[in-house]
Amino acid sequence: MVFLDPPYDQAEALWSQMAARLKSWTAPGGVLVFETDRQTGLELQDGWILAETREYGAARFHLWTPTRTQG
Repeated sequence: MVFLDPPYDQAEALWSQMAARLKSWTAPGGVLVFETDRQTGLELQDGWILAETREYGAARFHLWTPTRTQG
């Protein structure tokens, strides 16, 4: 499991910039949890599947799983 809690005002930009690199940090079958504020949605990035989102108070947790690579 990889957990990221960036500054909320930078979360969308950081997700877009780092999604490709973060995939190499997440093992097959692993989960990447990316925290944002409750109002922020993250765009789908290549190599990721949004498994679910959960909201707690002012926070939203985006649970991403890496796509399987063929080979």
